[in-house]
Amino acid sequence: MNNKNKIVRSVIFVIAIIYMLGVCLWYVMSFINKSDSHSNHNIFSQKDERYKTIEDPWTLNGIGYGYICNKEYDKAMPFLLKAAEKNQVNALNNLGWMYHYGYGVKQDYKKAFELYQKAAEVGYAPSQVNLGLMYDRGNGVKVDYKMALKLYVLAAEKGEDMAINNLGWMYYEGHGVEKDYKEAIKYFKVAAEKGNVNAMNNLGNMYSKGEGVEKDLNQARYWYNKADQTQ
Repeated sequence: MNNKNKIVRSVIFVIAIIYMLGVCLWYVMSFINKSDSHSNHNIFSQKDERYKTIEDPWTLNGIGYGYICNKEYDKAMPFLLKAAEKNQVNALNNLGWMYHYGYGVKQDYKKAFELYQKAAEVGYAPSQVNLGLMYDRGNGVKVDYKMALKLYVLAAEKGEDMAINNLGWMYYEGHGVEKDYKEAIKYFKVAAEKGNVNAMNNLGNMYSKGEGVEKDLNQARYWYNKADQTQ
């Protein structure tokens, strides 16, 4: 009787083990299939159509900008377009940036210029900088350093570090103003203190060459290192 009970218990134990293994395997396979399905759904078939129901332009731009940060430019576009239709300045600038540099769309300087200009006209500093860059570089418009300078000044007055750095560069190159290394240094320092990496590198270059300041390799090294750490 004891042997029979032992056999029965052994059989029950084996069946239980087999059952538990089967359950575990089922959960594992279900998780894998769910993960694969979810992943494929997100990548290949899911369309984020929240833009159809969301009306707040700041929210629309925020979602669009999130997609830009993830380099999902096609997903960003409908949100930014809807926000831009409501004249949301961040969206206008973000769309302008996409057209300016050809991210997710065919590069179109004319479209970029129109979008930047619309936001710049109401005082949006980043768009004033970007519009200034187009005049500065001749992107889709004739090079106009005076206009670029004007736009940089407007943005710099609002504390935009990129505009301040660009003003320094205008004085460094003598674009739209008389070349003045000391004035360039002044602007680069202000922008660098605001965390602008380009300004830090510009200061490093000027100290290493002794342009507008006494040559100082220690100062040059300091600004190069600071730029490297800030990036």
